[in-house]
Amino acid sequence: MYHNPKLQFLGWIDNLPIHVVIAINTNEQETIVITAYEPNLHEWKPGFQKKEVMMKCVICKQGETQSGLTNVTIERRGMILIVKDVPAEVCSNCGESYVNENTTRSILRMAEDALKTGVQVEICPFKAA
Repeated sequence: MYHNPKLQFLGWIDNLPIHVVIAINTNEQETIVITAYEPNLHEWKPGFQKKEVMMKCVICKQGETQSGLTNVTIERRGMILIVKDVPAEVCSNCGESYVNENTTRSILRMAEDALKTGVQVEICPFKAA
């Protein structure tokens, strides 16, 4: 019986990353190589340990998201805050942007700070908390 899940290892040949996928037969104490391949640089996070999670755009239903930057506008109690260069997942087809939870928290904190200081309109770069 082969051990599940299969195991994936990262190796290097002449500075090129190589993934090797194996299965282990625990009954016969053998290991088999299922496949070896060069990971696509655009599909894997730096270090080639985690795959980039790509999702279908919920707006156009055609494109897949890719890491990028977007601008976020918040209007609250008469204040307008535009935050530039916000890290986001951006649809390759229609440009719709998706901002993760931690980034959203940082932006909302920036908006609260702007309200407290009496800002009416402000344009600022994104600053991670």
